[in-house]
Amino acid sequence: MRRSSRVVGFLFCALFLMGFQASRVEFQTGATYSWDKDHQQVAGLLSRPSGEGRSPAVVLLHTCDGLQPHVILHWPRYLTGLGYVVLSVGSYTPRGYYRCTERTTWKNDQTKDAFGALDYLAGLPFVDGERIAVMGFSAGAFAINDNVIIRARQRTGMRNYRAAISLYGRCSDTLRWYTEKDIPLMQIVGEFDKFRSICVGMRIDWNVLIEVHVLKGAYHAFDHPQITSKRPAPLMDMTYRVDNLMLYNAAKTREARELTRAFLAKHL
Repeated sequence: MRRSSRVVGFLFCALFLMGFQASRVEFQTGATYSWDKDHQQVAGLLSRPSGEGRSPAVVLLHTCDGLQPHVILHWPRYLTGLGYVVLSVGSYTPRGYYRCTERTTWKNDQTKDAFGALDYLAGLPFVDGERIAVMGFSAGAFAINDNVIIRARQRTGMRNYRAAISLYGRCSDTLRWYTEKDIPLMQIVGEFDKFRSICVGMRIDWNVLIEVHVLKGAYHAFDHPQITSKRPAPLMDMTYRVDNLMLYNAAKTREARELTRAFLAKHL
């Protein structure tokens, strides 16, 4: 068994012990362009809501630290409670690295995995393939802002996401060209997150049609319960080498969840 499968298998066992049911699955990365033939086998954790019939779905793209409890347990538990199928994608270990650095191609990797997850979910009999959203956290949000939105625009005639949500990721300059024809996008960022000013400035100064929410009093990674004291956020690459602090905030996590519930209900 490959190491990626062992890692996801361990997470599956941990979730089982915590009373949350999820299934380990594998799928191939998707084509970001119609001519893209470079595929990678990727593992993930799939969780389902109760009930019969076909459900909408949400793909979760993890942070720079890979699959953590918030993206394999807390958010899936909340989203399945709302009636969504959830696929938490593990992008790093299949490619031989365990966190994002300037020496890895994590944004491109997570982008390909996002579209592979989309195609995989759409092929499941209990998923409504026309109602799938993608949600990224920090590094995963970078991938959405820098790549997924643009690639979605270019996937002419191919299956696409219906909506996207980015949590505490840097708003990319490429989003200046975001239009009402692109998939709906929501940014959620903390007041004390170093990436906040760019997201807010893009909405105000450039009149970009992106839904932006700033959570008062929140820091980076506000939805990580294990971060009980302020500490620096992981460095992603030299471009984003900033002094950013992380701290869990239960109240702001609930606020982000409610924003997510309303956004998904509107667009899915």
